Amino acid sequence: MNNKIQLRINVKEVISLILIALALYLFFSIGLKIILGSEVPIAVVESGSMIPTLNIGDVIIVKGINPKDIKVNDIIVYKRIRDNEIIYIVHRVIEIYNDKGKLKFRTKGDNNLIPDIWLVDEKDVVGIVIFKIPIIGYISLAIQKIPMLYYLIILLIFIIFLSSIIKPKKNK
Repeated sequence: MNNKIQLRINVKEVISLILIALALYLFFSIGLKIILGSEVPIAVVESGSMIPTLNIGDVIIVKGINPKDIKVNDIIVYKRIRDNEIIYIVHRVIEIYNDKGKLKFRTKGDNNLIPDIWLVDEKDVVGIVIFKIPIIGYISLAIQKIPMLYYLIILLIFIIFLSSIIKPKKNK
């Protein structure tokens, strides 16, 4: 009888953890987009172009912004197409131009010697960097470089989870 009760508690724990994981996923994938008004509310810095302000592995929080509110020295995230793929770039605004009522931004990485050769159209601006969390993005970068690491982390979490819900039988 006692084993059946324990099994029900474990099933409830499993269901609770799944629901918590789903809620966290929805919050981070949809909720932050709505709250921050950005298609990319969280990103990991992948290059050294913004050192020392932003370092490789820093996680940045990006808030959507009306391009008219962007000022020189703001750090923006914008999208570009490279090899038929959208990439996101994080650089500092160094000049602002008004081209027939449409804003364009000259950007430059803090660690780059010269500005970017292109101008960023206002429609390509994703948002402005409002906060950074140092270092923790290295996990994401490692998973991108070594995809098997993702599966190993999931397996480790699964083993820890199982060991916490499976109770060994006590000898009488």
